[in-house]
Formats: sequence, structure tokens, C-alpha cells
Amino acid sequence: MLVSTIYVMDDNGTGSRYGFSTESLVNLTEEMVFDAIQEAIDTREEPFCQCDVCVQDIAALALNSTPAKYTRSDVDRYFPTPSELKEQARIRNIAREQVALAIRIIQKYCHH
Repeated sequence: MLVSTIYVMDDNGTGSRYGFSTESLVNLTEEMVFDAIQEAIDTREEPFCQCDVCVQDIAALALNSTPAKYTRSDVDRYFPTPSELKEQARIRNIAREQVALAIRIIQKYCHH
């Protein structure tokens, strides 16, 4: 089966894989996981390899185990409703737990 991708030129002359813009979408979970990894690096509570390969493996494991949370506007991102704040706090806790677990797994099964 032959599958083709159509690239659409946007106003800036850059190719897009889709016929619509995706640049205003923000993956809040990704930011939470990266923040949790940085927090683990900064606190040094549990030493681990911080090379790019290991940190990316940690991020991938944690992201795959954490619920996705996207937003599309700066208002939603920087001024969330009380219910959204509660949901973000819940996901942030899960992200921290998953990063800690991923660190332990990557330490045990390091790729280098």
C-alpha cells in the first residue's frame, strides 16, 4: 500500500504535514515531565546518568505513562480555571511519580 503525505505551504513558506496549523497546541504534560526531570537533576536525591540518551529515555517512558493534557490558547495555559488547576496538579503528581519510576528503570537497563 502506497501512502503519501501532502505538505501544504503556509504563509511563512514552510511546509506543514497537515492542511492546518498545529503550532498553537501546547502539550502541558510534556512540560510537566520535563520540569520533573529537571527537578530530579537539580535536587540530586537519586543520582542517575544525565546524558542525552538516558534523559530522553526517561522522558519517553514517563510521557508514555502520564495522561496527555493539551491546550491551545495562552489564556488557558497561563490562567487556568480552578478545575483545570486541580487537573494539572493531579497530572503533575503523576508526572513526578512516573519520572522517578523511569529513572529507576533506565538506571537498571541503561542503553550504554
